Amino acid sequence: MVLKWLTIVFGALIAVGRGIGFVFPELAQKTIAALAAKKLLLLALLLVVTIIGAFFIGLSHEALGAEHCDALWETVVLLVFGIVLAGAGLLFLAVPKLYNAMLLKAQGWSLMTLRVLFLVGVIFGLFLVYVGVRLPAP
Repeated sequence: MVLKWLTIVFGALIAVGRGIGFVFPELAQKTIAALAAKKLLLLALLLVVTIIGAFFIGLSHEALGAEHCDALWETVVLLVFGIVLAGAGLLFLAVPKLYNAMLLKAQGWSLMTLRVLFLVGVIFGLFLVYVGVRLPAP
């Protein structure tokens, strides 16, 4: 049950957050610049991403280990998502200059490029909501 609601809430947060960036790309660009300047906040966000990824890994692994898994592909998608989140979080925690360099590079992207990336993020967030809704309640 926790995996279902975590997936729905996290997907909705991604969709809404990226939707705001899609509608207001100039604001998103300023936020990216501000985030790149605040090293401690950046590390805290990366730590949170890593922890959320670990939750997805643990809960998905638990669901896959159950005697009967009704939503196999959905659970595998969430396991892979957790691995990607935790892996990226750990990589950027280990080498924060790499993430900071990515943020600095993103500041120079055109508004159209940002809009496309945010649209992809909205679609991915909605996909997570769909996967969460499809997960069976225990």
